[in-house]
Amino acid sequence: MKSLLRSSLSTLLMLFAAPVLAQPDAGTVGTSVIIGTVIDSSTKKPVADVVVTATSPAMQGEQTVVTDTQGNYRIPQLPPGVYTLRFEKESFKPYARPEIQLLRNRTIRVNVELLPDSFSHSVEVIGAPPTIDVGSTNMGVNIDEEFIKRIAVARPAGKGGARSYESLAELSRGTGGYVVDGRSTSESVSTTASGTSDRQRAPAWALPYMHIVVPDAPFSVSVEGFPSPARKGYQVVHIGVKAREVSRAQRKPSHLVFVIDVSGSMDMENRLGLVKQSLRLLVDALDERDRVSIVVYGSEARQVLAPTNATRKQELLAAIDSLHSEGSTNAQAGIEMGYALAASQLVEGGINRIILCSDGVANNGITQADGIWDRVKAQAATGITLSTVGFGMGNYNDVLMERLSQVGEGNYAYVDKLDEARRIFVQNLTGTLQVVAKDVKIQVEFDRKTVSRYRLIGYENRLLTKQQFADDTVDAGEVGAGHAVTALYEVKLRAPSQTSFGTLRIRYKAPQGGKSQLIEKAMPSVLLRPAYEQAAAPTRLSYVAAAFAEKLRGSYWARPLTYDALVSLWEELGAPMKARPDVVELGTLIRSARTLDRRADRFESFAPVRTMDADRVPTIK
Repeated sequence: MKSLLRSSLSTLLMLFAAPVLAQPDAGTVGTSVIIGTVIDSSTKKPVADVVVTATSPAMQGEQTVVTDTQGNYRIPQLPPGVYTLRFEKESFKPYARPEIQLLRNRTIRVNVELLPDSFSHSVEVIGAPPTIDVGSTNMGVNIDEEFIKRIAVARPAGKGGARSYESLAELSRGTGGYVVDGRSTSESVSTTASGTSDRQRAPAWALPYMHIVVPDAPFSVSVEGFPSPARKGYQVVHIGVKAREVSRAQRKPSHLVFVIDVSGSMDMENRLGLVKQSLRLLVDALDERDRVSIVVYGSEARQVLAPTNATRKQELLAAIDSLHSEGSTNAQAGIEMGYALAASQLVEGGINRIILCSDGVANNGITQADGIWDRVKAQAATGITLSTVGFGMGNYNDVLMERLSQVGEGNYAYVDKLDEARRIFVQNLTGTLQVVAKDVKIQVEFDRKTVSRYRLIGYENRLLTKQQFADDTVDAGEVGAGHAVTALYEVKLRAPSQTSFGTLRIRYKAPQGGKSQLIEKAMPSVLLRPAYEQAAAPTRLSYVAAAFAEKLRGSYWARPLTYDALVSLWEELGAPMKARPDVVELGTLIRSARTLDRRADRFESFAPVRTMDADRVPTIK
C-alpha cells in the first residue's frame, strides 16, 4: 500500500501510507515538475480521464492528477528523487513507469501509450498479507477526528478509491469447513474463533466455494461472488489463496537479526517502546533452535547483541531493555551491519532473517543511488531474507518498508499495539518466518463474452503484465506458512453465462526457487450468488472491511453505501462470525466513523449520488 489509510483497523484492515526514504530539506521541496501526454496505442489519440499517480521514497504520500481532454497531465511541486508513475483507466491496461530520475528545479516530460485492456489482470502476491485475519482475535485502533482528517486526502477516485491494501482480507484458518470440492452440500461447517465447529443446516442455494486442490501444492484457492451492494449492476468476486500450515514443531531453526531504528523519531512509547515490548514477547516464543542478534542504528550502526541462543533469555531481555533513542536515521548502515552479522552465523537449511523495525523515516545514508536494492536482492539470493515491521503513527510512512521487504523476499507488517505484535511474533511466528512458496503471482482473465467491465480493488502497486506473469525472472512475493491472501474485484456481466466468467491462474515457485509451477482453473458462473447474504461469512467479512476502507477514503464507487448500510452489512455477517472480538471491533469502528465523518461529498455538486454513473468516474476539475 501505500498512502492515506493508515492502519485504522490494525489486523482488521491495514492500509498503507507512502514513507520517506530521504526527507528533503525545506529548500528542496516542491521545486520540480513532471508533465506528459497519454495516448491510445491503437488509435494514437489522446486519452482523457486517466488517473496518473506519482510515488517516491523522497516524499510523503503521493501526488495524483487526471489527464485533460487532450490527454495532458501535470504534476507540480515535487521534491527531487526517483519516481514511479502509474497510469490507470478502465478499458486500458494499467501501466507503471518506474525509475524516473527527477532532479532539483527541473521539468521533465513522460509520455505514455496505453494498451487497450485484454481483460487479463496479473498481480504479485506480497509476503505477509497484513490486513484482515478472520481467524485472529486482535483489536484495532480507535478512530477519532484526527484519523478522519488524515485519511481524507483529496484525490481523484478514478481507481475506485481504495489504494493498494495489498490484500484486503486474510482467510480464516478455521473457516474451511464449508469448502467442498465442486459439490453442493445440505450442511456446512462453520468454525468459531476458539476452533470448535458448529454444524448447521444450509439452504439449497448454499453452494460451496470453488476450492482448488492441486496434489503437492503449498496452498489452495477459493472463489465466490455476489451482487455489489454499492455498485448497481456489478458483482463482487472474492478470490482467496490459503497457504498450508506448518506446525510449530516442524518449523526450521532460525537466526533472527533485528535491525532496530533508535533515531530521534523513534523516541515514543508507540515506537521504540513498542518495539521493546514486542521483542520481549518474541523471546518467550523462541526455543533452543533459534538464535537472536540485535543491531541498532541512529547516526551510526552498532551491535547490541551478538548471536545468542534463545534459551539465554536473561541476556536477550537485558539487551532489549538497554535500547534507547540516539542520533539521526542511518538505515543503510544498520541494514549493512545486520547482513554482515547474519552472513557470519548462517544457519544452513534454516531461516536466516533480517527483521527491520522502524517508523520508515530515513533521513541519512540510504537513497536509490546507493544501490541498496541490488544488495538486498543479492543477499536474498544467498538465503538471507529481509522482513520489515513498521511502528508509529503521525509521520509514519511505508514505501521504503514495503519495498525493502519485497526485494528482500521477506514480509511486511505494521504494529500499532501490543496485540498486533503478539499476532506476528507469537501466534503466527511460524508463518511470519517460514516461507512455503515464493514468487507467487495471480492472474485473472475475464471472458469478454461474459464480462464487460471490471475493477481490481487494491493491489495497484503490484500489477504485472501478461509477459511478466509468465516470466520466471520477474520477482514476486513470498507466502508464509498458514498465510492467506484475498483479492476483490468488481465485475459487470454482459449476460448470465451457463459456463464460466473467467479463468484464474496462479504461478509459484518452491521455497528454494527453481522453475515455477502453474495452477489454472476456470471460474464457473455458479459461484456467483444471487445475494450478499447468500455468500459465505468470510466472503462477506472481506467485503465489509474493503467497503469500509473505500468509504473512509471517499471513493467514488462507495458513495451509494452509507455508514448505516455498512452497519447493516456488518449485522448480516451472522453468528459465530459476528461474535468474534476482531469482528466486534470492526463494527465498533464503522459506528465510530459514522459519528465522526462529517466530510462533504466532493462529487455531489456535479455528479449527484442519485444519478451517478456506475461505469465511469467524472473528471475533477
